[in-house]
Amino acid sequence: MKYQKSVASILLGTFLLAQSVKAKEFTTAEITTQTLNTECVDYCIVGVCFYLSCSLFGGCHINTTPRIKHYLPDLFVTVMDEPMENPWVDYRSVMGNAEEAVKKGLISEIAGEQLSGGDFTPPQLRANSSIKYKDVSIVGHPLSLATQQSISGFVCESDIKPFMPYYSSTFDYIGWRWGIPDRFTLASITPGQREVGSRSLTDPLGGTWGSIYPRQGFLMQKDDAKAAAVVAQRAVDIVTRDGQAHIYNPIKGSLEDSFSLKEKTGLEKISHGNEENKGPLFSKQGNDSEAEEKIGAGSNEKKDKWQMFSPKNDKKCKPFGSSKIGWSKGRIDGSHQYAWNYWRQYECCVPGVGFYIETVKTEPVCLN
Repeated sequence: MKYQKSVASILLGTFLLAQSVKAKEFTTAEITTQTLNTECVDYCIVGVCFYLSCSLFGGCHINTTPRIKHYLPDLFVTVMDEPMENPWVDYRSVMGNAEEAVKKGLISEIAGEQLSGGDFTPPQLRANSSIKYKDVSIVGHPLSLATQQSISGFVCESDIKPFMPYYSSTFDYIGWRWGIPDRFTLASITPGQREVGSRSLTDPLGGTWGSIYPRQGFLMQKDDAKAAAVVAQRAVDIVTRDGQAHIYNPIKGSLEDSFSLKEKTGLEKISHGNEENKGPLFSKQGNDSEAEEKIGAGSNEKKDKWQMFSPKNDKKCKPFGSSKIGWSKGRIDGSHQYAWNYWRQYECCVPGVGFYIETVKTEPVCLN
């Protein structure tokens, strides 16, 4: 908690001291006031949780509480061509100098002058290159503290630390710029594996924005907004999984890589007893002997909820990969700076009195 308060104080201080902010830039205060949306929360009651409570003279009786499922704005993701171009003013004030020092120091020794991001097309050609490189940062959302303290008991508990830097592609230079070791994985060499968007028989190439693997900053995509979106999805895929060969802070309770999980005899963690009160957790999907699904851990490019914050402030949250013509209208930033709220799904029991017994799923009743 001391860490959270100290970082929050630093960011608040830099916000107050900022003298001039360009239109494309934004502050922490703007993030907190322009994020919340009831549609994105998607709050639903999905079952009933049973607790056994016993006393010495009163005997035993059953208590019940609702089982809920919803989304929380856990992460704030920024994408840009260069580390010092992060549009979040407060983040750049705190982390920008460190990222720039790494880029000009250790990285320049390794890569020489090949440091720039953006389009890889000679300027004289005046063309929009399909080869792009982008940097990305992922930070615990400033609203995480509010969801943990202000509405505790009505939402599942999140382990996200506000303002915690979970990922900076600058510090993960080898993995992010060179794609090592991701480019040598089965997912990278298998065509059509984990695509953002979808392919069809009538449009085998045009329906996809790009692939998740290799999880690096380079990709083939002429549309700058779609390129930034794929990069954001790649970075979130790293931080929501444990044991990845990248430099990052894994989110507590993250899922191991989905490809390695398929080779195991079941998931390693199972929720029992009072652990059901926390989130994200495994959700009971059948008999105890069956494999269980973990809610809220491990990104899913087909189901994740993204809410663009900049350059367009969206009110709706949807997965990337839309096939709608004109999706990029109003979303392509001239300075190649983008930001999204990443909403993670949670499912848990509202805390009850006694020892947790079991959950009975029901038809969802949603508040939207």
